[in-house]
Amino acid sequence: STRTRVSFAVGIAELGGIPLIISTANSQLGGKETATDTARVLERQVAAIVWRTFAQSGLEEMALGTTVPVINGLSDDFHPCQLLADLLTIREHRGALAGLTVTFLG
Repeated sequence: STRTRVSFAVGIAELGGIPLIISTANSQLGGKETATDTARVLERQVAAIVWRTFAQSGLEEMALGTTVPVINGLSDDFHPCQLLADLLTIREHRGALAGLTVTFLG
């Protein structure tokens, strides 16, 4: 989504990095290149990879195929960055998270 893309791009820039946004429309990922092939090329050029994809298995394949961190921006199975944002919001409104019980419904 636009929010995920912009959030990561701004965060990377604020940390002094240069975000590169690559989509399937302007890459060979998922077509002529496997996730492992892409990861091996990218690891020579980037410090980390944030990938928003449908298939958790592709994300895991990419992570196993590279030496740089691969961050799950969203997959069909998990959305860990949303969890971090939710925890930050709770902390901003309630204070410390220690001792807090959170229930997820959905």
